[in-house]
Amino acid sequence: MSAEAFCRKQIAYWLNESRKASDNDDVKAFEFAERELANYREMLKRYAV
Repeated sequence: MSAEAFCRKQIAYWLNESRKASDNDDVKAFEFAERELANYREMLKRYAV
């Protein structure tokens, strides 16, 4: 699996986790998921050149 594919997979995973946390009113989990999303999106920008 390429680095770009890994980042895309992680983004999909953390989007789902963010939605679950939001649905469950879990602020800490939501904030963590949003930070992870930001990290993987930034990594994707670097690998998708």
